[in-house]
Amino acid sequence: MAALALDRDGAVLIQNRPAGRLFGNLPVGAHLSARIRSRAILDMVRETLRTGEANQIEHAERLPSQQVYIVRITPLDLPRLPDTGRLYLLTFRDISELRRLDQMRSDFVANASHELRTPLASLRGFIETLQGPAKADPKAQERFLAIMLDQSTRMSRLVDDLLSLSRLELK
Repeated sequence: MAALALDRDGAVLIQNRPAGRLFGNLPVGAHLSARIRSRAILDMVRETLRTGEANQIEHAERLPSQQVYIVRITPLDLPRLPDTGRLYLLTFRDISELRRLDQMRSDFVANASHELRTPLASLRGFIETLQGPAKADPKAQERFLAIMLDQSTRMSRLVDDLLSLSRLELK
């Protein structure tokens, strides 16, 4: 997790290696705004420096690739060092993979719903036809019942696949 220690004015005192990879090496004493341009992050930091209350936001970087971070700032409860005043810890937790998995799950549920609705709509249509216009037509009944069997078999396979995926996800 990328982490920066800030002084009471928002100047960087220390950064860890992940922060160096994320932002490049910031010289000690450089203000956070020298590298971070996000208004939301800078506003959050200013608010915490003003109030002394921890704060967090979700922040997305679109370039060079979609990255999503939980950005958190919290006052550090350390013995005061001479002339430093209060110190703050600013962290960036990468949740990009979690967001991608959430999106994949959402897309999967939408696709599975669509795939289940198609045979259901087909079955409903054939049942209504068999109850109405084809009520006394044995040839149509036989043909429609064969199609209904195919559609119900398709639905059973889809449900079995969903259950298999669900079991795999639980492991």
